Amino acid sequence: MAWQDQATAVSSIGLRLAAYVFLRWIPTPVCPPIIYTLFALYIPSFVASYLGQSPYEVIADEIDVKVNNTEGEERPESYADAVKASPDSDEEGDTTAAQENLELEETIILEKKSPKFWKTLLTGLPSPTSRFISIATFLINLGLVLAATDLIYRAKSQYPSNDLSFARIGYVSDSEAKLLVREPDRANLPIYVSVRDVDSETGLSDSSWRSYGPITNLSNDTDYTSAISIPLPRTAGRTKYQYVTSNNHKGFITSAPKTGYTNDHDGKFTFLTSSCIIPRFPYNPFKHPLSIPGFKHLAKVLPSLDAQFMLFLGDFIYIDVPKRFGYDVESYRRNYRQVYASPDWPSVGQNLSWIHVIDDHEITNDFDLNTEHQEASVYQTAIEPWNNYQGAVNPPVARKSSIYNKDRSDTSYFEFTQGPATFFMMDTRRYRDLNGGLPANDTGKSMLGNEQLQDLLAFLARPVPRGVRWKFVVSSVPFTKNWKVNSLDTWAGFLDERQKILEAMWDVGLRGGVGVVVLSGDRHEFAATAFPPPLGGKWPVSATVHEFSTSPLSQFYLPIPSYRQTDDEDVLVKYIPDGNSKFGSVTIESPQASEQSILKFRLFVNGEEEWDSILLSPPMLKGKGRSKDVLWAKLNTTMSTQADLGAKALAAKDYTSAIKYYTEALKTANSPLWFTNRSTAYHRAGQFDLALQDAESGVLAARQRARREQITAAQLRRAIALYSLGRLGDARLVLTWVRKLNEKEKSLGVWQLKVANEYEKLPEDAEGRKITVTEVPDEAKLPEVGKTVVTEEKGKTVTQVPQTSNPAQTPKEKIRHEWYQSSNKVTITIFAKGIPKEQAEVKIAEDSIEVNFPIGANSSYSYSLDNLYERISPSESTFSITPNKLEITLHKTSGTKWPALESATRVPAPTTKADSKDIAPPISTTATGKGPSYPTSSKHGPKNWDALASSALAAESTGDNKLGGDDDDEGDPLHGFFKKLYKDADPDTKKAMMKSYTESNGTALSTNWADVKKKPVETNPPEGVEAKSWGK
Repeated sequence: MAWQDQATAVSSIGLRLAAYVFLRWIPTPVCPPIIYTLFALYIPSFVASYLGQSPYEVIADEIDVKVNNTEGEERPESYADAVKASPDSDEEGDTTAAQENLELEETIILEKKSPKFWKTLLTGLPSPTSRFISIATFLINLGLVLAATDLIYRAKSQYPSNDLSFARIGYVSDSEAKLLVREPDRANLPIYVSVRDVDSETGLSDSSWRSYGPITNLSNDTDYTSAISIPLPRTAGRTKYQYVTSNNHKGFITSAPKTGYTNDHDGKFTFLTSSCIIPRFPYNPFKHPLSIPGFKHLAKVLPSLDAQFMLFLGDFIYIDVPKRFGYDVESYRRNYRQVYASPDWPSVGQNLSWIHVIDDHEITNDFDLNTEHQEASVYQTAIEPWNNYQGAVNPPVARKSSIYNKDRSDTSYFEFTQGPATFFMMDTRRYRDLNGGLPANDTGKSMLGNEQLQDLLAFLARPVPRGVRWKFVVSSVPFTKNWKVNSLDTWAGFLDERQKILEAMWDVGLRGGVGVVVLSGDRHEFAATAFPPPLGGKWPVSATVHEFSTSPLSQFYLPIPSYRQTDDEDVLVKYIPDGNSKFGSVTIESPQASEQSILKFRLFVNGEEEWDSILLSPPMLKGKGRSKDVLWAKLNTTMSTQADLGAKALAAKDYTSAIKYYTEALKTANSPLWFTNRSTAYHRAGQFDLALQDAESGVLAARQRARREQITAAQLRRAIALYSLGRLGDARLVLTWVRKLNEKEKSLGVWQLKVANEYEKLPEDAEGRKITVTEVPDEAKLPEVGKTVVTEEKGKTVTQVPQTSNPAQTPKEKIRHEWYQSSNKVTITIFAKGIPKEQAEVKIAEDSIEVNFPIGANSSYSYSLDNLYERISPSESTFSITPNKLEITLHKTSGTKWPALESATRVPAPTTKADSKDIAPPISTTATGKGPSYPTSSKHGPKNWDALASSALAAESTGDNKLGGDDDDEGDPLHGFFKKLYKDADPDTKKAMMKSYTESNGTALSTNWADVKKKPVETNPPEGVEAKSWGK
């Protein structure tokens, strides 16, 4: 390869790699000089390579040599010889001689070179034969250079946003809202802000406008920005307001809940956290130069989060990425204007409060107080625009240590309390010593400076108001030392100061009742880290501090993992490096019945929830130091022991003991699983009302913990309890919510089938069809179900377990019965709820049966068969009473199929073998031993359902139910078989089973969807049974 070809290939490949890194990976300012330099080398080398190459290549080169002999005059060797040979000479001689001639002939065979399509496009070398491909590969490199130029310069040159007019919401408390307004057009002055109340549910205004302001003067001194404070009436919960400015900006403000309180409607307090944004990255030439992809991901999720504010942890602008254009104030101002001028900003900023801390890229990369390089003057230039656009509408500045509510305006760190949480927002840049000036563990090295450190320690030591359960320490850089890239810029470079802060945080946990969480950003990755106190120290394990470090909101991420745990001081909980957009949602719940508060952190990556974690605040337990761990361990052991005993009792079908054990466990914690399991025990004990109450309590407890699988389980138990109570409309609706939560729930299809079948049998105006439930149960309507009431009586502890009640009985007119048979048994089922076992009478004779049981105080139900089709064996026949039905199993004396339960003629008495020849055999219309044939569309022909029933009943009698049933079958092994059949079927088969069973009122079961979907399935009862409408 010629030198020009080598230079072309190397410069092209290097340019493309640098452009890819810059446009799609990391927009570092290092890349543009490399891109432009390589392109400058590429142009002449490409031209030289193109002009110096031939479109042909030699494939053969042959040379032929020919020798020809000829005669000619002999040349005299000297002048004397020539004279002798002259015509005048008298001497005669021979003057001719022989000569040799050489002929050379070269044959070259040429072939036209191939275009080398892929080599040309991939390396940037010109094609030897195709001008089109050569131009294409050159244009690829030119396009990459133009794309880099577009990313660097287009926003600055075409979108300086000097005429930007906007309004945004800053800090909002329960009594005040701060609004930032920018208006460069003096014709719009003065500016007023009008506010009115809005109904949170309907969105309709319910009060008149109130006007605030005016803003009369805006100048270039503040880049035409000004902050305005809007007083809000104090309310215990959150209130929604609509605001409109006189320069035509509008949005909605939601006031914060009162200190110590959460939201009225759901008992939650939610805010968001992230950091680091840059427009138009990863680069897309078709997007607006000021578009911010991360804002779109946030906007997609925002409506479902009901967040109070966004806590932004720094790097709102990148003054030095992809290129620093200057150190003057206007350069900083332009970057802030461009973010707020982004077409994606209104979707996340128009109705959401944003509060900020400052970080390095809003000043200069890895900023510290390096006065020798005039960094202090850079800070002064950078802080003015930051104050104008961010700090002016931030929360109040932090209290000065040991001085209550002292006014101060010379700090850039903040402190506030909202709802159940209090916050300290650190400035980790203004006061820090040189990152590399002193060793990381030097006692004189500080990130915060002495005054800010003392203010932070005072914040951690200060008692909190009633209802506040969490303290958040906000840092723009990670608190953990586990990030190994550029670690001196994080708290890993300030270990002595970090240790002082950690000990103060552990002291908070030692006092109990309040948890400490650190929120940070900067690393363009996510990591959750735990900081447990040292073993053997004065602090309990419950004092462990947790950190959630989340970034970027819209920036690059590191393709190479940089987080690594190296000791037991900083313990890795979760590490997720990938994703150009990450933000966290923090939700706090403080159940009134619990001394502990629940904190749930949810991580969203590129708009999708990726991970979540739940923390509990330290318990309010008496004791000191490690003794708290002992108390906490004993409490946990008691809870787990009682719950384990309850689970074992439930598995052993000892429902009374299960209820007792779960009740003991629920004294210590409102576990969704324990509520759901106790609901199961109540249900199987026939106490459906209490089963429903526990299921609904389980739904509420699971929602508090935001555990989807536990919500699903509790809602399913709720539906089962409603079904058993005859509230079929409610049960049907709840099952749709279960399906929405988890359509693959294993028993969902069977219960939908079961409920749908019973629902269709009800008259249209039946009470059981009515819908009275809501997806989230009303907590106020739930009694203290199953909770132990402890009273002191003469020094003794008296435990009162709530009384249980029998399920409501089915009205007499709605009691129904069905029957089916196998080769040796006939089973009669009377569907009636709440049959009193001790008062029910079941008489079984050889040719008759009689059933009687009371209904209420003044009525009774009777059912009798006086002339059975065939005599049965009373000694082998049985009956059972469950919460939902009475079931009688009659044992046949022969394998004859019964066409009906009763015979038109009296069944003859049994005879002895001697006289049996004189007795006519019983009338039989079908072959002995064959069961009834029900309609089917199965390609394998009709199934012998009686054989299946027989095997199921045999399994019941031996206690070995292997047909796939579970405890939700409520003791019905046949139902267990059909559940297994349904569970193992494919989707079309399931639809066919559901449709055919429901439409035929239980008389047909098809597995052929292609046949069933075409038309309704008719009711076709077995021979001898008449189909009648319910109630007739």
